Amino acid sequence: RRRAARTGRQAAARTTAAVVIAVAFVLSLVVSVVLTFGHLIVASAGLAYFSPMSRAWEFAAGSLVCLLPAGWARGKKSVLELCAAAGLVTLLASAVLIDGTDPFPGYLALVPVLGTALVIASIGTTPTSVSRALRVPLMQRLGDWSYSWYLWHWPLIVFIQVYWPDHVVLMTAAALVSIPLARLTYNHVEQPFR
Repeated sequence: RRRAARTGRQAAARTTAAVVIAVAFVLSLVVSVVLTFGHLIVASAGLAYFSPMSRAWEFAAGSLVCLLPAGWARGKKSVLELCAAAGLVTLLASAVLIDGTDPFPGYLALVPVLGTALVIASIGTTPTSVSRALRVPLMQRLGDWSYSWYLWHWPLIVFIQVYWPDHVVLMTAAALVSIPLARLTYNHVEQPFR
């Protein structure tokens, strides 16, 4: 009886958290769209991009994935495979289709965020093709270094852009050069700091 009561309280708490986070998701996304496109007020793409109020919905999406019931697709390998494949295709599409001329974040940010949410939601006890690919040691290493890579790649790309505007090959090279820098930062700054 106690166990059932505790389970009921936990389920109620998860549901309440999911509702609160879903409301925050919607409100923050609306703020993002309003600031990106200037509906009702003056557009402020910089504020839309950098303000936590207009980007909190992205964290809320991840929180909602975390609140999915454990084993939400247990025994439904085809559903997990579909989620993983749809998420991967969505992520790749966002990398190819969204460019610097598009108003961002706004509603366009939904594409990579939802793609990521689908991939993460599909990872569980039942392996999918995508999760097996992500478990390859090289992919796990890149995942470990990703935050440092994120911090390094942009300054290098901006530096290249100042001297060689729109030189895609050099900007790509700058992004690749930032990988060993990310590894060094991860090993000698991030890990020791933890």
